[in-house]
Amino acid sequence: MPKTIQANLFVAYSLIIGLSLGIFAFAFYSWEGSILRIRALDSMSETAISVSEQLEDEIRTLDTVSMNVLYSDEVRDKFFTVAHSSPDSLGGLAASQGLNSLLYAIIGPNHLAQQIYLYDGNGVVCGAGVDNRVRVIKVRDLPWYEQVLGLGGVKYVSEPSAKPELAKFATSDRSTTYLSLCRAFPNKESEPEGILEVIQYYDEIFAKTDSLTSRRSDSLTIRVYDDQGRRVYPTEKGALELDSYYLNAGKERGASPSALQNPITRVPELIRVAHSEYTGWSTMAIADQRQVLRPVFDFLFRMLFLLTLVLVGALLLSFIAAKTITVPIAHFRDAIRAARLVEDDSSPAMGFYPQFDEIRELKAAFEHMRLNVRTAHE
Repeated sequence: MPKTIQANLFVAYSLIIGLSLGIFAFAFYSWEGSILRIRALDSMSETAISVSEQLEDEIRTLDTVSMNVLYSDEVRDKFFTVAHSSPDSLGGLAASQGLNSLLYAIIGPNHLAQQIYLYDGNGVVCGAGVDNRVRVIKVRDLPWYEQVLGLGGVKYVSEPSAKPELAKFATSDRSTTYLSLCRAFPNKESEPEGILEVIQYYDEIFAKTDSLTSRRSDSLTIRVYDDQGRRVYPTEKGALELDSYYLNAGKERGASPSALQNPITRVPELIRVAHSEYTGWSTMAIADQRQVLRPVFDFLFRMLFLLTLVLVGALLLSFIAAKTITVPIAHFRDAIRAARLVEDDSSPAMGFYPQFDEIRELKAAFEHMRLNVRTAHE
């Protein structure tokens, strides 16, 4: 490659311009990416808190229904009358009708709950809502029975589950998945005397959450876990490894601004967590970091395209600028070469550089002229 002055200047200008643009692009990506990440995390925190508070309101509504039932002496009296009476007796029928009327009044026209079940210790269950039957079941076989009794009257929110006894009464357009709030109610000696179960449609409780995620144009997803690490939302079956990853992320790094890599999808994700002491649920807002930073990538791509055009123009100008400097030098070099043709044999020989190194050739020419001047003086 010829080592001309023009080439040296052109390469130097090109490197300076290229490095300047590269440093600018990197600084812009780091700065703007950091701002977008912080804004996204703030928005995710607000979303997680909003969803958590909305779910608190839904569970509080069920809890209010449960407290209205438990603090009604008339409801308790009629329930135990039904439980201890023959189903065909006049007293049992009257108590059952009165109990249904009271429970329907508590549920209200707005259907604060879809179903209420009252269980006694012998397995008698009275229903009000879509199922108004009085039945005898094995109450100890209920999945939450021991936990509810162990809480001594404190509310217990079950995980989402199907209820075959209610599915037959559900309309075709409703989900057959339900969520229950249960409480044990004590007798006068503060011993567990029965259990109350207040039931609501799962999709009714999470309707606003579904609406929120469906309206968003970004990749934000919501996950909800209870205090036992069970996934409450969404109900679709997923890998246990993924649930474990999100639970650990929520506990250890849910407040970290850095992204975590999803072990299943290998996608970097940002996570924000809002925990509710009332429900015991942890609500997670999760976003794909690539989607969060996409505006930066799009802008950077357009900017780099424009900067490429600017770079080409700048390189062209640098080439022209280098040429204005090197053309006079090139003329001077040609004049020196022409002068060599008329020198006599006594003149010192000037070096020859086959690779056409202009700078070295000029240096050799000046050295040759110096020697000629010294020889002439001698």
